[in-house]
Amino acid sequence: MTHYKMTVKRTILGLLLILFVSINLFGQDSLIRRSIICFTPTKANKINGIAIGLWNRPESQIIQNFNGLNFEVLGSGWATPFLGLDDAGYTENDLHKINGLSFGLTLLNGRMNGLTISPTINTTFFFNGVKIGLFNFDLNKSNGVQLGLVNANDENNGLIIGIYNKAVKTRGLQIGLVNKSDELRGLQIGLININGTRTLPLINWRTKRK
Repeated sequence: MTHYKMTVKRTILGLLLILFVSINLFGQDSLIRRSIICFTPTKANKINGIAIGLWNRPESQIIQNFNGLNFEVLGSGWATPFLGLDDAGYTENDLHKINGLSFGLTLLNGRMNGLTISPTINTTFFFNGVKIGLFNFDLNKSNGVQLGLVNANDENNGLIIGIYNKAVKTRGLQIGLVNKSDELRGLQIGLININGTRTLPLINWRTKRK
């Protein structure tokens, strides 16, 4: 009986493995619009479910949509320092989109809607939701909450909490030891607060347009 149960289990596991590989291969070669599980990078243009792999790409000749879980073992966020924090002229319609949860050692996502977590570098071009990382970068616009050691944004709307927070434009609240925003409409709370008009300790604000 024990031998029989082990055989059945192995058969089931084998069938699941075949199904997993078949789904992924069919998704990549035939450019299917929907898939349950897919390895990345992939040529599939729409995945509803789980995307898993070494990394993903923020740009592609095929505009990709991921709905569900995006898991990147390595990720391509390590390349962020070489980008010079430049959006490279990409728009929201040029980039791949992730709706749901994105997690990886390093991340470089196109348009992210949901929760994105990285223990090191977490980079997005457009972001709506909650971002958590040691170093958070936004190359265009962010809306929501960011938690990190260093947060650097082009245009931020929402709440930023970190040790060092820097933005070109801020519409919301910065909380940290050092807060810097070239154009501020909101509030800064920290040891040193710098905006386009003045530098103050503890708290700084501006409600008018620059």
